[in-house]
Amino acid sequence: MAREFNVDNVRAYLAERGLLAADIPALVEPLGGGVSNRVIKVVAADRRYVVKQSLPVLRVRSTWTADRGRILNEAAAMRELAHLLPAGAVPVVHDVDPANFVLVMACAPDGAIDWKAELRAGEVDLAGVSRCAELLAELHGRTRPSTPGSPVSASE
Repeated sequence: MAREFNVDNVRAYLAERGLLAADIPALVEPLGGGVSNRVIKVVAADRRYVVKQSLPVLRVRSTWTADRGRILNEAAAMRELAHLLPAGAVPVVHDVDPANFVLVMACAPDGAIDWKAELRAGEVDLAGVSRCAELLAELHGRTRPSTPGSPVSASE
């Protein structure tokens, strides 16, 4: 049975995992918006983490269960993308805990722009859109088959 994490126990969990010294004060706050994960921001000294734990039942009106192992796929994808894209394009994966379905990744710096919130507000940053398009083109270029009809392999 997986341990469930929240703002009250996530700091101790990070200390257990060797990611945070037990004696360093930390700011811990929930990050909202998700229906499929519990997401918590932890900032302590020079450490900035987002702790993401997949939920077995999504936060929607109907009962909607989901495979919690999806967080492991997300972590694997992030690690692979980090090899394919320029530094800083993908958050660093600091830890993955398969037993508890937890991904610990780097947290964006203070003042980072929440693109989803901007788009919902009707704001469009063309430079940001252009950068996303460049990264997508780079990803496609690095993962395309070398010959027509051959399977795609990120390791090629």
